[in-house]
Amino acid sequence: MENNVIILAGGQGKRMKTNMPKALCNVIGEPMLEWVLTACENAELDDICVVKGYEGQQIEDYLDARKSKANICTVMQEERLGTGHAVMQAADFLKAHAEGNTLILCGDAPFIDAETIKGALELHTEKDCGVTVVTSRVENPTGYGRIIRTENGISGIVEHKDCTPMQLAITEINSGCYWFKTADLLEVLFLTSSLRTLRANIILQIVSSFLLQRAKRLTHLFLQILMLHWVQMTDVVCLH
Repeated sequence: MENNVIILAGGQGKRMKTNMPKALCNVIGEPMLEWVLTACENAELDDICVVKGYEGQQIEDYLDARKSKANICTVMQEERLGTGHAVMQAADFLKAHAEGNTLILCGDAPFIDAETIKGALELHTEKDCGVTVVTSRVENPTGYGRIIRTENGISGIVEHKDCTPMQLAITEINSGCYWFKTADLLEVLFLTSSLRTLRANIILQIVSSFLLQRAKRLTHLFLQILMLHWVQMTDVVCLH
C-alpha cells in the first residue's frame, strides 16, 4: 500500500511582512517547510507533493537545492481559494497513489513530528477510517477550527468564523493534519456532485463532514501540545 503526503505551501503570510512564501519563513533556524518535510521523511514517507502558490518559484528553488530523502514534486495553485482547492491541484498525484493513504499537512505548521504522523497512521489503518484528524487542546483557540463532538465521537469541524457562541468556547481544535484513504478523498473531491458548486471555496473541513455523512469512519489522534511549545504563526520572525 502506497502512503503519500500533500503539503500545502501556497500561502503568502501577509502578517509576517515578507515577500517570501509563508512556509519559507524561518523557525529556530530552518524554514517552516523544512521542519514539515523532515518530519515526513523521518516517518518514512517517500512520496511528497508540495502545493505552491505565492512566489512559487522560491519554493521550487528551495526544493531543488535541498538534499531530499523522499521523492518530492510540486504543483501550482494559481488562485489561492482554500485548502480543499489546493488539494485538488494535486489530482494527478493522488490518482497515482489511489491505493494507499494520503497525509495532508500545512507547510507553515513546523511542530508536527514523525511520531505523531506514524501514530495517526497506525490509528487510521487499525480502525479502517476514511479520515483521521489530529486534534489538540489549547488555552486560546481563537482562529482555529473547532472539533465538534457528540456521544458517538467527532461529528464535524467548524471554522472559527462559522462558530456559534457555544462552539467558540470549545478548546479542542483542528491541527490541520489529516490522514485520508486516498480513494475516498478522490471520490469526495471530484465525484460528489454536491461539491461541484463549492469547488472554488471548499475547505478540508467540508471534506471531513462529507465523509461523515457518507458513513465513512472518522477517528482522531489527540495531540497534547504544551503551551510552552505552541507558537502562534503571527509571532514568528522571518529571517531572509
